[in-house]
Amino acid sequence: LQPRDPLRALQLAGALGWFWAARSHFAEGTRRLEVGLASVAEEGPRTARALTSLGMVDPDETECLSRLEQAIELWLEVGDETELATARDGLGWTLYVCGEKSRALRVFEQNLELARRLGHHALVSHSIAGVCQILVATGEFERAEPLARELHASTRESEDVQNMVAADHYLSDCAMGRCDYVFAEEHRLRALETTLKIGDVLQQTIEVLCLGCAAAGLGRDEDALHLEGAVAAKWNEFDVSHAP
Repeated sequence: LQPRDPLRALQLAGALGWFWAARSHFAEGTRRLEVGLASVAEEGPRTARALTSLGMVDPDETECLSRLEQAIELWLEVGDETELATARDGLGWTLYVCGEKSRALRVFEQNLELARRLGHHALVSHSIAGVCQILVATGEFERAEPLARELHASTRESEDVQNMVAADHYLSDCAMGRCDYVFAEEHRLRALETTLKIGDVLQQTIEVLCLGCAAAGLGRDEDALHLEGAVAAKWNEFDVSHAP
């Protein structure tokens, strides 16, 4: 498709960004999106979506920031607030990975306000997950837990498996923060079970690592060491040097 119709190839690659991210196919996704973007000079929604997708799968955080900022500018020009929120959500996560937690929190909170105004359930859930991530990472568990409970309640009967994982993940984090390791392990196991069902290998490693922390809190140090070793081996396979 690429040589015959580069515009359609770019459109397809942009639409597959979520799949490559969910399946941890980062190298393939990055390669196909970069080829698509290099083949087309269009500055419209197809390019914006491809840049958004590339920001989700490219392992180079600096490149991600640049591409997501370009995507945001294009979505502002196009006037699509839903796609704008999606790109800003990606920007928030990239800022977090780059260590810019304060800026990331502002982006996520602004996105949550926009998503609630739009009445877009999926975007609300994604934005809540982003806010929770920053609050948990900065030790603000009391602020994070009500949002994690809202996310948990809103995703139980949905097909939004990504945010089902996030809800259990953050409820477990909050329980760890107050040293309730039994509750933490319960929600961590639920999060891991869901990631196994959807095949998100990288997220599985995160849940397993955190499960090891809960095991250590419960006094099962040998289990914790085995889990940590398994995660380190898998990250080495993915060429991941630190927690995603």
